[in-house]
Amino acid sequence: MQDDFTTQAAAVFVCHSDLDLASVCRQLQVQYHLPDFRFDEHSRWEYARSLGQRMGLNVTKNERLGEMAQWMAGIPMTVNYQIILYLKPIDDAEGDATQDSGITTDDVHRFLNQLFVTEVIWVNRLPL
Repeated sequence: MQDDFTTQAAAVFVCHSDLDLASVCRQLQVQYHLPDFRFDEHSRWEYARSLGQRMGLNVTKNERLGEMAQWMAGIPMTVNYQIILYLKPIDDAEGDATQDSGITTDDVHRFLNQLFVTEVIWVNRLPL
């Protein structure tokens, strides 16, 4: 599903964590049976993306506190992680991208809370 534009962003999550990006991505890859993450970086932030058959994740870690708060209004200044969840609708014509055969945004949110061992903020449920 790499670069499959029918996949829709289902949710955006943010948090603060000292975990390194590679460790976070390894755990997400195992939990959701995703292909290898592709890593890149830009200035003070690094990011990784993996898109599977039905879901994908884009994970960004920023070393400069407060910068993500400039990207998204209303989030705490201490946030240094942004996680964008992509889900492909089961039926592209009538599907609900907030649910995937067995994977829901609620489940992903719970897993992220456990992974980061902190309260992960569910920024928004994106309109589809």
